[in-house]
Amino acid sequence: MSGRKNDVLIIEDSMAITILLRDFLKKLGYENVEACTNGKTGIRVFSELENADSKSDEQIKDALRGGAYLYIEKPIRFENLKNVFETLEQERIILEEKPSDDLERITTHLKSASRLSFARLSEYSGTENDLLKKYLSQLEHEKIIMKISDIKEVSCHQCGSLRILPNFFCPVCKSTNFVQGKLIEHFKCGNVSVEDSYKENKCPKCHKEIKILGVDYKSMDNYYICKDCGDKFPEPAQDYFCVKCSNRFLLEKANWVLSPGYKTV
Repeated sequence: MSGRKNDVLIIEDSMAITILLRDFLKKLGYENVEACTNGKTGIRVFSELENADSKSDEQIKDALRGGAYLYIEKPIRFENLKNVFETLEQERIILEEKPSDDLERITTHLKSASRLSFARLSEYSGTENDLLKKYLSQLEHEKIIMKISDIKEVSCHQCGSLRILPNFFCPVCKSTNFVQGKLIEHFKCGNVSVEDSYKENKCPKCHKEIKILGVDYKSMDNYYICKDCGDKFPEPAQDYFCVKCSNRFLLEKANWVLSPGYKTV
Protein backbone atom coordinates (compact mmCIF):
# COMPACT_ATOMS: atom_id res chain seq x y z
CA MET A 1 0.00 0.00 0.00
CA SER A 2 1.45 3.30 -1.05
CA GLY A 3 0.56 6.96 -0.96
CA ARG A 4 -1.24 8.86 1.75
CA LYS A 5 -3.46 6.68 3.90
CA ASN A 6 -6.93 7.91 4.75
CA ASP A 7 -7.91 9.17 8.20
CA VAL A 8 -9.30 6.57 10.60
CA LEU A 9 -12.05 7.20 13.16
CA ILE A 10 -12.47 4.74 16.06
CA ILE A 11 -15.79 4.78 17.95
CA GLU A 12 -15.31 2.62 21.07
CA ASP A 13 -16.36 3.02 24.71
CA SER A 14 -13.44 0.94 26.04
CA MET A 15 -10.27 2.99 26.41
CA ALA A 16 -8.15 -0.19 26.53
CA ILE A 17 -9.47 -1.41 23.18
CA THR A 18 -9.07 2.07 21.68
CA ILE A 19 -5.39 2.19 22.69
CA LEU A 20 -4.76 -1.28 21.22
CA LEU A 21 -6.50 -0.38 17.95
CA ARG A 22 -4.71 2.97 17.64
CA ASP A 23 -1.29 1.38 18.22
CA PHE A 24 -1.99 -1.42 15.73
CA LEU A 25 -3.28 0.95 13.03
CA LYS A 26 -0.21 3.15 13.41
CA LYS A 27 1.94 0.08 12.82
CA LEU A 28 0.02 -0.36 9.55
CA GLY A 29 0.95 3.20 8.57
CA TYR A 30 -2.20 5.12 9.55
CA GLU A 31 -0.86 8.23 11.30
CA ASN A 32 -4.05 10.28 11.69
CA VAL A 33 -6.22 8.10 13.97
CA GLU A 34 -9.04 9.83 15.87
CA ALA A 35 -11.08 8.24 18.67
CA CYS A 36 -14.34 8.97 20.49
CA THR A 37 -16.53 7.07 22.94
CA ASN A 38 -20.04 7.30 21.45
CA GLY A 39 -21.93 7.49 18.17
CA LYS A 40 -23.11 11.09 18.55
CA THR A 41 -19.57 12.38 19.00
CA GLY A 42 -18.43 10.03 16.24
CA ILE A 43 -20.82 11.60 13.70
CA ARG A 44 -19.53 15.07 14.57
CA VAL A 45 -15.87 14.03 14.33
CA PHE A 46 -16.53 12.15 11.08
CA SER A 47 -18.08 15.27 9.59
CA GLU A 48 -15.08 17.36 10.64
CA LEU A 49 -12.63 14.81 9.13
CA GLU A 50 -14.48 14.88 5.75
CA ASN A 51 -14.49 18.69 5.73
CA ALA A 52 -10.78 18.77 6.49
CA ASP A 53 -10.10 16.41 3.57
CA SER A 54 -12.22 18.44 1.12
CA LYS A 55 -14.41 15.48 0.15
CA SER A 56 -17.87 16.31 -1.16
CA ASP A 57 -21.11 14.63 -0.11
CA GLU A 58 -21.37 13.22 -3.61
CA GLN A 59 -17.96 11.53 -3.31
CA ILE A 60 -19.07 9.90 -0.05
CA LYS A 61 -22.27 8.67 -1.73
CA ASP A 62 -20.24 7.34 -4.66
CA ALA A 63 -18.01 5.44 -2.26
CA LEU A 64 -21.00 3.88 -0.51
CA ARG A 65 -22.68 3.02 -3.80
CA GLY A 66 -19.43 1.41 -4.93
CA GLY A 67 -19.39 -0.87 -1.87
CA ALA A 68 -16.50 0.80 -0.03
CA TYR A 69 -17.66 -0.30 3.39
CA LEU A 70 -16.71 -3.15 5.71
CA TYR A 71 -17.41 -4.22 9.26
CA ILE A 72 -15.66 -6.36 11.83
CA GLU A 73 -17.23 -7.83 14.95
CA LYS A 74 -15.82 -8.29 18.42
CA PRO A 75 -13.70 -9.91 19.68
CA ILE A 76 -11.32 -8.05 17.40
CA ARG A 77 -8.56 -10.10 15.81
CA PHE A 78 -5.69 -8.03 14.46
CA GLU A 79 -5.22 -10.26 11.40
CA ASN A 80 -8.87 -9.73 10.42
CA LEU A 81 -8.47 -6.00 11.05
CA LYS A 82 -5.40 -5.93 8.82
CA ASN A 83 -7.33 -7.72 6.05
CA VAL A 84 -10.17 -5.20 6.33
CA PHE A 85 -7.82 -2.23 5.95
CA GLU A 86 -6.01 -3.85 3.03
CA THR A 87 -9.38 -4.30 1.33
CA LEU A 88 -10.30 -0.70 2.09
CA GLU A 89 -7.02 0.47 0.56
CA GLN A 90 -7.85 -1.46 -2.61
CA GLU A 91 -11.31 0.16 -2.62
CA ARG A 92 -9.71 3.58 -2.20
CA ILE A 93 -7.52 3.00 -5.25
CA ILE A 94 -10.58 2.01 -7.27
CA LEU A 95 -12.73 4.93 -6.15
CA GLU A 96 -10.29 7.82 -5.83
CA GLU A 97 -7.25 7.41 -8.06
CA LYS A 98 -9.23 6.86 -11.30
CA PRO A 99 -6.37 5.89 -13.68
CA SER A 100 -6.62 7.27 -17.19
CA ASP A 101 -7.48 4.01 -18.98
CA ASP A 102 -8.50 0.39 -18.41
CA LEU A 103 -4.98 -0.96 -18.81
CA GLU A 104 -3.57 1.41 -16.21
CA ARG A 105 -6.45 0.64 -13.85
CA ILE A 106 -5.83 -3.11 -14.11
CA THR A 107 -2.10 -2.61 -13.53
CA THR A 108 -2.91 -0.54 -10.42
CA HIS A 109 -5.06 -3.35 -9.02
CA LEU A 110 -2.26 -5.86 -9.58
CA LYS A 111 0.27 -3.64 -7.81
CA SER A 112 -2.03 -3.21 -4.81
CA ALA A 113 -1.83 -6.89 -3.80
CA SER A 114 0.75 -9.67 -3.74
CA ARG A 115 -1.42 -11.70 -6.12
CA LEU A 116 -4.87 -11.46 -7.70
CA SER A 117 -7.09 -13.90 -9.55
CA PHE A 118 -8.59 -13.26 -12.98
CA ALA A 119 -12.07 -13.39 -11.42
CA ARG A 120 -11.22 -10.78 -8.79
CA LEU A 121 -9.53 -8.51 -11.35
CA SER A 122 -12.66 -8.75 -13.47
CA GLU A 123 -14.88 -7.73 -10.55
CA TYR A 124 -12.60 -4.95 -9.31
CA SER A 125 -11.97 -3.39 -12.69
CA GLY A 126 -15.39 -3.90 -14.27
CA THR A 127 -13.67 -4.92 -17.52
CA GLU A 128 -15.26 -7.42 -19.91
CA ASN A 129 -13.52 -10.81 -19.74
CA ASP A 130 -12.35 -10.90 -23.38
CA LEU A 131 -10.85 -7.43 -23.06
CA LEU A 132 -9.31 -8.28 -19.70
CA LYS A 133 -7.60 -11.34 -21.20
CA LYS A 134 -6.15 -9.12 -23.93
CA TYR A 135 -4.83 -6.60 -21.39
CA LEU A 136 -3.29 -9.33 -19.21
CA SER A 137 -1.58 -10.90 -22.22
CA GLN A 138 -0.11 -7.51 -23.08
CA LEU A 139 1.16 -7.03 -19.52
CA GLU A 140 2.68 -10.53 -19.56
CA HIS A 141 4.40 -9.79 -22.86
CA GLU A 142 5.84 -6.58 -21.39
CA LYS A 143 7.15 -8.53 -18.37
CA ILE A 144 5.07 -6.42 -15.98
CA ILE A 145 3.11 -9.39 -14.60
CA MET A 146 3.39 -13.16 -14.66
CA LYS A 147 0.79 -15.89 -14.51
CA ILE A 148 0.85 -18.13 -11.44
CA SER A 149 -1.19 -21.19 -10.41
CA ASP A 150 -4.98 -21.05 -10.41
CA ILE A 151 -6.63 -19.47 -7.36
CA LYS A 152 -9.74 -21.00 -5.79
CA GLU A 153 -11.89 -18.47 -3.93
CA VAL A 154 -15.17 -18.33 -2.02
CA SER A 155 -17.87 -16.25 -3.64
CA CYS A 156 -21.35 -15.19 -2.52
CA HIS A 157 -24.02 -17.68 -3.62
CA GLN A 158 -26.53 -14.84 -3.83
CA CYS A 159 -24.74 -12.22 -5.98
CA GLY A 160 -21.52 -13.99 -7.03
CA SER A 161 -19.19 -11.36 -5.54
CA LEU A 162 -15.72 -12.33 -4.33
CA ARG A 163 -15.62 -9.51 -1.78
CA ILE A 164 -16.21 -11.79 1.20
CA LEU A 165 -15.23 -11.46 4.87
CA PRO A 166 -15.05 -14.35 7.39
CA ASN A 167 -17.16 -14.07 10.54
CA PHE A 168 -16.43 -16.12 13.70
CA PHE A 169 -18.92 -16.91 16.49
CA CYS A 170 -19.83 -19.26 19.34
CA PRO A 171 -21.20 -22.54 17.92
CA VAL A 172 -23.91 -22.70 20.63
CA CYS A 173 -25.39 -19.20 21.04
CA LYS A 174 -23.93 -17.56 17.88
CA SER A 175 -22.38 -14.76 19.94
CA THR A 176 -19.15 -13.13 18.79
CA ASN A 177 -18.31 -12.24 22.41
CA PHE A 178 -15.72 -14.94 23.15
CA VAL A 179 -12.09 -15.06 24.28
CA GLN A 180 -9.21 -17.45 23.79
CA GLY A 181 -7.72 -19.13 26.85
CA LYS A 182 -6.51 -22.30 28.56
CA LEU A 183 -8.83 -24.88 30.15
CA ILE A 184 -7.98 -27.11 33.13
CA GLU A 185 -9.76 -30.44 33.69
CA HIS A 186 -9.60 -31.82 37.24
CA PHE A 187 -9.73 -35.62 37.00
CA LYS A 188 -11.07 -36.26 40.50
CA CYS A 189 -14.30 -34.27 40.23
CA GLY A 190 -14.50 -33.77 36.47
CA ASN A 191 -14.49 -29.97 36.60
CA VAL A 192 -13.48 -28.20 33.40
CA SER A 193 -12.99 -24.45 33.61
CA VAL A 194 -10.58 -21.70 32.63
CA GLU A 195 -7.12 -21.62 34.16
CA ASP A 196 -7.84 -18.39 36.08
CA SER A 197 -10.64 -20.12 38.02
CA TYR A 198 -8.09 -22.38 39.77
CA LYS A 199 -7.05 -19.93 42.46
CA GLU A 200 -3.95 -21.01 44.39
CA ASN A 201 -4.03 -24.25 42.34
CA LYS A 202 -7.35 -25.27 43.93
CA CYS A 203 -10.28 -26.63 41.95
CA PRO A 204 -13.21 -24.17 41.99
CA LYS A 205 -15.69 -27.08 42.22
CA CYS A 206 -14.31 -29.41 44.90
CA HIS A 207 -11.65 -27.05 46.32
CA LYS A 208 -9.01 -29.80 46.23
CA GLU A 209 -5.47 -28.82 45.28
CA ILE A 210 -4.18 -29.87 41.89
CA LYS A 211 -0.51 -30.82 41.92
CA ILE A 212 0.77 -33.06 39.13
CA LEU A 213 0.03 -32.49 35.46
CA GLY A 214 -1.21 -35.72 33.87
CA VAL A 215 -2.04 -37.24 37.27
CA ASP A 216 -4.33 -34.71 38.96
CA TYR A 217 -5.32 -32.69 35.94
CA LYS A 218 -4.74 -31.97 32.27
CA SER A 219 -4.32 -28.65 30.48
CA MET A 220 -6.05 -27.84 27.20
CA ASP A 221 -4.42 -24.91 25.42
CA ASN A 222 -5.94 -22.59 22.82
CA TYR A 223 -9.57 -23.12 23.69
CA TYR A 224 -12.28 -20.50 23.29
CA ILE A 225 -14.76 -19.51 25.99
CA CYS A 226 -18.02 -17.73 25.17
CA LYS A 227 -18.59 -14.85 27.59
CA ASP A 228 -22.34 -14.90 26.94
CA CYS A 229 -23.35 -18.57 27.32
CA GLY A 230 -20.17 -19.99 28.90
CA ASP A 231 -19.67 -22.69 26.26
CA LYS A 232 -16.11 -23.91 25.65
CA PHE A 233 -14.93 -24.97 22.21
CA PRO A 234 -11.63 -25.73 20.42
CA GLU A 235 -12.59 -23.74 17.31
CA PRO A 236 -15.20 -21.02 16.75
CA ALA A 237 -17.94 -21.56 14.20
CA GLN A 238 -17.57 -19.58 11.01
CA ASP A 239 -19.68 -18.12 8.27
CA TYR A 240 -19.12 -15.43 5.64
CA PHE A 241 -20.37 -11.91 4.97
CA CYS A 242 -20.69 -10.50 1.45
CA VAL A 243 -19.58 -6.87 1.30
CA LYS A 244 -21.48 -6.25 -1.93
CA CYS A 245 -25.00 -7.48 -1.04
CA SER A 246 -24.72 -7.96 2.78
CA ASN A 247 -25.61 -11.65 2.45
CA ARG A 248 -24.45 -13.85 5.34
CA PHE A 249 -23.96 -17.52 4.56
CA LEU A 250 -22.29 -20.76 5.65
CA LEU A 251 -19.38 -22.28 3.77
CA GLU A 252 -21.49 -25.19 2.48
CA LYS A 253 -23.73 -22.70 0.67
CA ALA A 254 -20.86 -20.77 -0.87
CA ASN A 255 -19.95 -20.82 -4.52
CA TRP A 256 -16.34 -21.57 -5.45
CA VAL A 257 -14.59 -19.76 -8.26
CA LEU A 258 -11.41 -21.11 -9.85
CA SER A 259 -9.48 -18.78 -12.15
CA PRO A 260 -5.85 -18.04 -13.18
CA GLY A 261 -3.72 -16.09 -10.74
CA TYR A 262 -1.38 -13.19 -11.54
CA LYS A 263 1.29 -11.22 -9.75
CA THR A 264 3.62 -8.36 -10.65
CA VAL A 265 7.17 -9.23 -11.66
